[in-house]
Amino acid sequence: MTKCGGKRVGGGAEKAVIIKQPGRILYLDMLRIIATMAVVIIHVCAIELYTADVHSMRWLSVTAWDSLVRWAVPVFVMISGYFFLDNSRPLSIKKLLFKNIARLVLVFVAWSFIYAMEEKLMHPGTSWRHLLLLFVQGKYHMWFLWMITGLYLATPILRKITADKEITKYFLVLGIITALIIPTLRTILWALMAAHPSGTLTGINNVTSFTIDVTNLDIATGYTVYYVLGYAIGHSNLTDKQRKAIYGLALLGFILTFMKTAFTSLAAGHVYEAFFDNSNLSVAFEALGVFTYVKYHEPKLGAKKHKEVSSLSANTFGIYLVHVLIIDLLVFMAGPIITSLPPLIYIPIISAAVFVISLLITVGLRRVPHLKRIVS
Repeated sequence: MTKCGGKRVGGGAEKAVIIKQPGRILYLDMLRIIATMAVVIIHVCAIELYTADVHSMRWLSVTAWDSLVRWAVPVFVMISGYFFLDNSRPLSIKKLLFKNIARLVLVFVAWSFIYAMEEKLMHPGTSWRHLLLLFVQGKYHMWFLWMITGLYLATPILRKITADKEITKYFLVLGIITALIIPTLRTILWALMAAHPSGTLTGINNVTSFTIDVTNLDIATGYTVYYVLGYAIGHSNLTDKQRKAIYGLALLGFILTFMKTAFTSLAAGHVYEAFFDNSNLSVAFEALGVFTYVKYHEPKLGAKKHKEVSSLSANTFGIYLVHVLIIDLLVFMAGPIITSLPPLIYIPIISAAVFVISLLITVGLRRVPHLKRIVS
C-alpha cells in the first residue's frame, strides 16, 4: 500500500507527497471498498430480482442496478492476483497452506455456524438435517471462500506462468477464449435454443460441448483468467489510447449485460440470469474497466485521508461476511416496507445502510481478541 505524508515546502505551505511503502497500494484499497459496496448492491437487488414481474419497469430498474455492479467479484479476484502472483513478493507453500488457506477455513467454519444459527432462529421449524447441509455448504455468498481457496492452491503453479511475460500473455489469450468467449457464446446459444428450439442449434451446441470436453483446457478456465489478468494489468503501463478503449468496452459491457438479461428474461417470461455470470465477456469488460479506471485515477491524498481509506479497506472482508446477515434481518423485519419504495431509491439507500451497519459490526468484532480472526 502507498502511504501519504505531509511535507513542509517553501513559504510555509504544505504539500502532500506520496511515500511508497511495501504491501499497500492506494488504488487497490479503493477497489476493495467499491467492490464490497458493489457486492452489497447485488445482494440487495436480489430482494426483488426473482419476485418482481419481469415485464414491469420495477424489475427493469432492479436489473439495471444489478447489471451495473456485476464486476464486483472479478475485481476482488484481480486484486488477489496482483499480490499473490507477483514473484517479487516471497510466498512459500507452507505460508500459503498454513496461513492464507487455514485462515479461510477458520472463517468459513465460523460464519457457516453463524448463518446456520440465523436460519434456525428465523425459521424454528428448520430441520437439523437442513441446518447441517447449510453449515457444510455455507450461506450463498460464501462460495467465494471456496473459489479463492482453489486459486490459492493453484498459486505456486500460476506464479511460474507470471514469471514470464510471454507465457503470461499466451495464458491470458487462451484464458479469454476458453473462460470468457466460449462460455459467452454458449450462453447465447442456450438462450436461443430456449426461445427457438431447432435441430440446427442443438447440433451446434453438441459439437461445441464435444470440442470443449476433448480439448480439456480446464487450466485456463474459471476465475484463473481474472486472477492472472489482475496481476498483468496491475503491473502494466497502459497507454491513454488503450485505457480509453477499455473504458469503452466497460460501458459496452454494462449495456450488453443489461440488454441480454432483459431481452432473454422477457422472452422466457421469467428471470434468465445466465448473462450475469462472471464467465460472460460483458461482465469481464466491466471488471477490466473498473480496475483500470481506478488504477489510473488514484487520488493524491494526505496522510489522514489515506489512513482512513486503508482502515476502511482493512474492514472490507468482514463487511463481505456480515452483510448478508444484515440484509436478511432487514427483509425479515421490514421487507414489505422496503419493497413498497421505488427500486431506484431503496436499492442505494438500503445498500448504504447495510454497508455501514456491517462496517460497525466488523470494527466491533476486530476489537475482540479472539473474534477478530473471523473478520480479518
